[in-house]
Amino acid sequence: MSHRGDPSETYFGISVGADPFALLGLPRRPVADNEVLQALGTRMSAIAGHARGQTPEANEIRLALHAAAAQLLDPQLQKLLLTTSGNDESQLLPEPVPEIPSPTIHAEEGVRESSEPIVHPLSHDVLLVVAANGGWNATAMRRLAMLAHARGIASHEIPEVISSVLANPMRSATRIARSAPASDAETTESPRIGSVLAASHIGLAGKASIGARLAPWVIGSITLVSLVLIWVRLTSSDADQRRNVPDGATAATSESAPSQAPTASVIPETIPTRMTPRDATRRISQLASDNRVFGDAELTQFRTAYESFSREWTSLSADQIGAVHDALLELLYRNSANPGNAQAILDVIGASMRSFSNEPEGFRAWVMSVATMSRLSMERNLPTSIDSAIIGRLTAALGQAASGTGQSFDDAVLLALNESATKLAATSESDRVWRVWLEQLAAVTTAGDDTYTAAVLDAIEQVMLTSEDPSQSRPVFQSLESLASAIKLDRGNQVSKRLLDWFANSRVTTSDLTVVMRPLIARSRADGIDESLIPPVGMGEAERGTLRSRLESVLLGKDAESVEAVASWMSIADQQLARSQPRKPAEIVARAVILSRLSAAARATLWGDRKLAESTLANLTGDVDQLISNSDPEPVDYLGGTNADEWAVKYIDAKQNIPIRQALLGELARNKRTLGPVAAEVIVRDAFLGTPATVRAQAREVVRLYADSPAILNGILEYLPRIPKIESSSELIEVVAYTRLPSVKSPAWSARARQACVDELLRRLAGIGEGQIVDSLANLLNESYGIRLGGTAASSQGSDAIDLAQSASELSSMWRRLAEQEVEEMSLLSDLEDLDHRSVGRLLLAEGSLDQFAAHQVTAVECMAILVIAENPGMRDEVESIQSELAQARRSSKNILEQITATETAAVKLWRLRLGRSVS
Repeated sequence: MSHRGDPSETYFGISVGADPFALLGLPRRPVADNEVLQALGTRMSAIAGHARGQTPEANEIRLALHAAAAQLLDPQLQKLLLTTSGNDESQLLPEPVPEIPSPTIHAEEGVRESSEPIVHPLSHDVLLVVAANGGWNATAMRRLAMLAHARGIASHEIPEVISSVLANPMRSATRIARSAPASDAETTESPRIGSVLAASHIGLAGKASIGARLAPWVIGSITLVSLVLIWVRLTSSDADQRRNVPDGATAATSESAPSQAPTASVIPETIPTRMTPRDATRRISQLASDNRVFGDAELTQFRTAYESFSREWTSLSADQIGAVHDALLELLYRNSANPGNAQAILDVIGASMRSFSNEPEGFRAWVMSVATMSRLSMERNLPTSIDSAIIGRLTAALGQAASGTGQSFDDAVLLALNESATKLAATSESDRVWRVWLEQLAAVTTAGDDTYTAAVLDAIEQVMLTSEDPSQSRPVFQSLESLASAIKLDRGNQVSKRLLDWFANSRVTTSDLTVVMRPLIARSRADGIDESLIPPVGMGEAERGTLRSRLESVLLGKDAESVEAVASWMSIADQQLARSQPRKPAEIVARAVILSRLSAAARATLWGDRKLAESTLANLTGDVDQLISNSDPEPVDYLGGTNADEWAVKYIDAKQNIPIRQALLGELARNKRTLGPVAAEVIVRDAFLGTPATVRAQAREVVRLYADSPAILNGILEYLPRIPKIESSSELIEVVAYTRLPSVKSPAWSARARQACVDELLRRLAGIGEGQIVDSLANLLNESYGIRLGGTAASSQGSDAIDLAQSASELSSMWRRLAEQEVEEMSLLSDLEDLDHRSVGRLLLAEGSLDQFAAHQVTAVECMAILVIAENPGMRDEVESIQSELAQARRSSKNILEQITATETAAVKLWRLRLGRSVS
């Protein structure tokens, strides 16, 4: 027969009966809690990596290690252990206990199948746990379930062991071992050094005595049958849930146990991973009031508390949130001397800002972290390192919007919600996230006030402009419906004004308006607001304009203004159409700009955007006439004018008077002025050919100073054949012409230098005189095209013909789409197909951006003509007459600019037909 040895000797070479210091491998001296926990982790890792790490013996030594750690974590018990160990270590040890025989384990048997040796020590733990928890209660049952699970005992075996213990507790207690009797003084006054292992040989006599005294009370209070029934119920729901928990991972601590009852915890207590928001606020305030620098334990508690607070912050009052922010500032100031701690605190606060979350709890945490960081950035006394870290995190989360931070908490939440609305709209999130968005908005504003309503309206607009069409996306449909249900439509309020703006915005589809207006109409109690104002599916552009006029009449009380606006536009259009055709290029382009602005004002009038229409008509010709008035410059003006002739005369008259020439050159260096061609040539001459060297060097500096002058570049072209081919001359030409030249020894140097000077001079002269005026007019034309596309003048600025061609292409696509929606007649469908073929042909023949613009422009007008006929077939003759006039004007035009103006004239005539029909 073999005997079962001490399990700890298999793993660490020491007996389980050794004192806790030796068992954990710690020096015999006072040790801190973190040292104890670190040693415990090291021992547990060693067991896990052992070849027999999954045997019952391994589980026993794990429990022994936890018991030893629990003893050392108790300051009084650790002090007692050190005192007794220093005097006579044998005082703590019981008398030798004979080994308990165990069945022989043969090599082929593996791990023993019988549970008797494992269940046997549990009988001792039954009495110990009952004694430690003040009797047989739910806490004692739960603690025994964990111990049994750690030893690998099945749930159905536990009632049998408990029954045998309660039937004869004295026999079960003495079955383990017999030890020397302890005196009464030791029993009542000395702290108990507890262990739950039957295999350990520490203090068993005292524990057996406690069990003997409590056994009659236990037997008298609970019957065996009820105990088994209760045990089965608890273990089936509680112990089984912990079956996959690693050894030593958790410990259940009973709040109902008497505070004076001694306990021997075998599993260290863990910090909760989730707290209620109110508990979290109290914990953060408590950490701030503890007046101590953060350690690892405090940081862990702070992280748990802040995460719980940020995920559910909307359930807290403003005072509670303010208290948390005050506590955070206190923590930052207190830990400012330790940059690592301060940065760790900021890392916890900013953890949710690293990536935008579309989950409700993560979304709340993101908003709270952004707002908290913004609130912290208001502090001016924080160290620079902390303040920079705060600003850096805000910039990473908000981008350019971070420049508006450093404000109150409520304002910061509004900023965060505004930024998040853009992100949510771009990803077409579901209404579940938008409801959380509304919940957070209501936490910092009052539902229904101007701030709340404006924020919701902005969010609705973001969804309509950037998300999918609600008719194609269920989440977008629900999101718009949820947001619209949060506001109220009434006469004259900001909701009604914004609604009219949406009707005038072509980027807002009819489906968007239908979804938004249904809850608005349903919740409104104003007279005249009913379901007849909801846009029908498939509503055309003209019907949409008519419905907008009706809405404006109901919501703002403006009914006759539409007729007046159309009449005003008609009068101004007739005046412009009656003007004669100009002949100069700049004047031709100016007329095209004016006619395009008329078309833009007509669109704004049809869609009911009175403000835009009035401002466009008011600025119809003012800036254009001012540009045309400066379209006849003198030829010398291209090179800077003649205002420098007086200086040139003085310089030439100085001849060989070196001081006067140097003084005049110094005058140009001190007071920069516009150089004429004569002055530029004498300066360039002395810069390359002048004598002495001092004058030549001073002239070179003046050339560098006036390098952007066309006159200087023209002077270099005049003297280029006589300029010496030396490195200094080549470098100066490179500075003025903005180019790189080959080596002066290269035969190609002269040709390359002349080509570079000519190209750069032509580029500079293109922006002077009539060319500059035409470029400015082209920008104005592009602005007007932006308005015709549904934008505003401020958002529709271009810079060249490429932008114009793109704008015309978008305009022709818009008219093509509108015409296709309205056309039902087969002949008109055939006309659209023919138009597509002609458009492709024009683009194939187009050379350059200006030709492409003209091709798209005429295609847009032809699509518009088909749309007018589809809207009102009775106008077919008038439309065909306008098309014939356009074709004739294009054929008789002398240049492409005249063709562009003729096309804009036809567009204004077609708008005249559309607006006249809308009024009638």
